[in-house]
Amino acid sequence: MIKLAPKDFIQESSNSLVIDMRIPDVFERGFLPNSLNIGTNGDFVSWLNNLVQKDRRLLLILPEDKANEVYTQLVKEGYANIVGVFDGKMEELLDISKNRGMIVSITPEEMIMDLGFLKEHEHILDVRSEEEYKDGALPEAIHIPLQEILAASDNNTLIKDHVYYVYCGGGYRSVIAASLLQMQGFLKIKNIYGGYTRLAIELKKHK
Repeated sequence: MIKLAPKDFIQESSNSLVIDMRIPDVFERGFLPNSLNIGTNGDFVSWLNNLVQKDRRLLLILPEDKANEVYTQLVKEGYANIVGVFDGKMEELLDISKNRGMIVSITPEEMIMDLGFLKEHEHILDVRSEEEYKDGALPEAIHIPLQEILAASDNNTLIKDHVYYVYCGGGYRSVIAASLLQMQGFLKIKNIYGGYTRLAIELKKHK
């Protein structure tokens, strides 16, 4: 495992995909622009396999307490082109980059209050599976499973200057989706905390 100091990490990031594997709640508060968040608190191997090619040139930002374990797991999984792992303080990395990515999140209560008042350029995006969507969803939500997000952003199903409120089941996949969309140039993304699990509770309260 090659450990890279902040300056070296920034230099390598110009021609590598940065996978930031901190938990979503930490990631969204500040990250290197064009980073893909796949947190170690979820099924990260499955989502990496779904979204990232095995031969892709990768840089990793890993939680310190899981760095060796996760790195070893990814190498065994076939990710053989890992250029390095970040070694340092995140704030120092962001200071050197002179740019900080952030994801705006809103509460389920705020989202439910906004239902019925969305403007023409504002949309709700459900990134859960087909089975989850059929079991219940927010009214007028656009359904695009997470693994299909990149294709939807490429074929103009989604419009870059529109606002998208994104949710999944519990909040893990929605931040992956938000980071993917930001990488594609979608800058008006809002994540919904707690996903449909909490949204469904709020919907019942307002019936």
